[in-house]
Amino acid sequence: MLHGNDIKEELSFIYAHAIATQAGYSFERRIRDRDSIDAEIQAKGMIGPGTILSSPQLGLQLKATAQECTGDQIAFPLPMKNYNELRANTMVPRICILLLLPGHEDEWVRWTPDELSIKGQAYWSSLHGFNSCVNSTSKTIYIKKNNLFNVQSLKQLMVMASKREEITDEWK
Repeated sequence: MLHGNDIKEELSFIYAHAIATQAGYSFERRIRDRDSIDAEIQAKGMIGPGTILSSPQLGLQLKATAQECTGDQIAFPLPMKNYNELRANTMVPRICILLLLPGHEDEWVRWTPDELSIKGQAYWSSLHGFNSCVNSTSKTIYIKKNNLFNVQSLKQLMVMASKREEITDEWK
C-alpha cells in the first residue's frame, strides 16, 4: 500500500509527464535516481528559430509537498545530495520541480466520470551555479511562485536548452 509520501512522489511524475506530453515532448522516467535526475524530457529535432542543438533534453528532480505556503516563494528543504548534484555544471540542464498539493490527501486527485485531475500546481527552479553549502542533511531552497511549471514554461526552458543558454534562477 502506498503512503502519503509515496503518493506525492507518484503524483509529481504524473504531473510532469502530463505537461511534457501536452507540450509534444517525450518523458522518460529513470529507474534509478543516481544523479538527482528522476526523469528526462526530450524534444525531437530542431525546435525553433535560433536553436543550436537538435533534440534538446532537460533533467528533472521531482519533489512534492502538501505544506502550506503563503507569499511569492516556497521554502523547501532539499536533501544535500540533490542540492549538490543539481547545482553542478552538466551537459544536460537540470531543474527541480516541486508539486505543491493541497493540505489534505483526499483533495489531491479528483475523479468524475468526465474528468481526472490533480489539484495542485508545480513550480520549477534551477540551482545551476548555486554556492556550496556545509550542511550535512538538507539545504532550504526558495522557489518563486511565478516559476510555474506548465506547457508554456517548459517550451521556453527547452528552447533555452537548445540554444545552450544557461537556465538560472536568481534566488541564490
